[in-house]
Amino acid sequence: MKSASGKRFWTAESGNVAVVFGLTLPILACCMGAAVDISGIYASKRNLQHSVDIAALAAGREYSNNQQDSHLSKVAEGYFFENAGADARANTDFSYDGIFNEDGSTVLQVSAARRHPTIFGDLLSFVTAGELDWRAFPLAARSQIVVQNQSIELVMVLDNSGSMTGRPKSGGGKRKIDTIKEAAIGLTDQFLKGAASSTLKLPVQFGVVPFAAAVNIGPDNHDAKWMDTKGRSSIHNEYLDWANWKTSRGVNLAERSPTGDYWQEISSKTPLTRFFVYENAHHKNELGPWLGCVESRPNGLAITDAEPNYANPDTLFVPSFGPDEYDGNKGDNDYLEDDGSRSMRAEAAMSVQSKVAKYFDGSDLQRGKHPGPNRGCRSTPVTPLTDNQTTINAAINAMDADGETNIPEGIAWGWRLLSAREPFTQGRANDAKDNLKVLVLMTDGDNNYGSDENDYNESGYGTFGYASTYDAYGNHSWGRIFDDTSTTSKRANRSSFVSAMNEKVAAICQNIKDDGRKATGEDGIVIFTIAFDLNDGSSVKKLMEQCASYGITDPTKKLYYDAKSSSDLMAAFDSITEQVSSLRIAK
Repeated sequence: MKSASGKRFWTAESGNVAVVFGLTLPILACCMGAAVDISGIYASKRNLQHSVDIAALAAGREYSNNQQDSHLSKVAEGYFFENAGADARANTDFSYDGIFNEDGSTVLQVSAARRHPTIFGDLLSFVTAGELDWRAFPLAARSQIVVQNQSIELVMVLDNSGSMTGRPKSGGGKRKIDTIKEAAIGLTDQFLKGAASSTLKLPVQFGVVPFAAAVNIGPDNHDAKWMDTKGRSSIHNEYLDWANWKTSRGVNLAERSPTGDYWQEISSKTPLTRFFVYENAHHKNELGPWLGCVESRPNGLAITDAEPNYANPDTLFVPSFGPDEYDGNKGDNDYLEDDGSRSMRAEAAMSVQSKVAKYFDGSDLQRGKHPGPNRGCRSTPVTPLTDNQTTINAAINAMDADGETNIPEGIAWGWRLLSAREPFTQGRANDAKDNLKVLVLMTDGDNNYGSDENDYNESGYGTFGYASTYDAYGNHSWGRIFDDTSTTSKRANRSSFVSAMNEKVAAICQNIKDDGRKATGEDGIVIFTIAFDLNDGSSVKKLMEQCASYGITDPTKKLYYDAKSSSDLMAAFDSITEQVSSLRIAK
């Protein structure tokens, strides 16, 4: 039991606690109020900054259409108050600050200010004798958009395979090829309209790569320095046997060059090449001329943009030439009579297929059913980077859908158009200041490289040649379609070919993004991908998503679009236009 003095002690102690508590209560209240208000101020500041950023971006997008301050101010103000909250007009001052030059860039600026009311402002002001007045805390935000500091180089790699003649499974009246034409022209028109008011030299350039089974780089490039005009590449004459080209009396017509690295005609010393066959074949009017397609380069070069170099002939580009297949072949390119038989052994059949005399003598044409040496070359030519709207739109409108799908060749040539390196040099250097390189890839189908397991070639002829080859002794080796892949179970079937081509796409995509990669980690070339009307579960859908870069305005999102309908495709191109044209918040 406590004594009386003890009771007094406890009473006195309780009084002390009460006094202390009474003295600290205002401080505690202020601290609690400060915590609440800091949270509210932070949220209000974040909302304010977010709203001015959106307003600046909206006005920046509109700049390409209309540079009038009154119009841009109206757009910016509308977007600001739409995002700033219901009470923003009552407590917030918004300002469109105009367009001006800063550090050599054309900048659009907006700003806003508000005073954020506090719950405990009066109390805090009382405790601090007016030193801290939080009764209406001042907030300010500013956003600048660089609207004209970046030049843009954009290449569209567009699927022109036969499936593009159809209509989307979701319905719609237009063929897919017509929809992509409309979308692509809409994109170019939008950019070029804005570029007209730019003070930059070549602010926007576009290129187009139509692709199907092959890519057409243009027949006018037949004598370009980066073409293999002498037949020096290791693949140039892989299906042509010049050693056995003789007169009817058995006199040799061909010999190795003095250097031994190409074949030449004995009398004229003319290099014997695929070009020579196109130009001099007995049926040249029916078999030629060369339409402009080229083969994939060998020895790992197909997935690179290695610059063509005469010192390394395999870096040069070789014209496509689908050989006349022996008469017994079950494939689709037997266009000359050559007395070949399916009963031949492989080495004999391949010998008949490779003889060149049949192109120059009177061998009869098998008319009406065979593609000829330009097999697979059905796409319109590429259009290198240009700012000429008429040229670009004409190239897009000229596209037509026909043939198989070869995505790796399409995207590889898109890269080559964007690069400043040969063969096309219209693009700026990777380190050019304030220049954005963009590649847009659209496909509506899986990779395809027709197989023929009942034929010694084991595939149709394409940009990778045949799926297999035989030498004069019947020894078998796999063709270039399996180069640059980790495929260990090579098979002459569609599944194996698709797997190899998909692997090439993945490798090329990564190489493109690595080309000119920024010190901050961003992709050197930004890739947008569109899977158009592809079935769910398609291997290409996943491939397209992997290939795409991460976002420009949102770095957490892939620049990939799954367009199931024509309207989805149009929306994808609108989104690409928006993201590329309103590139970044400068400050």
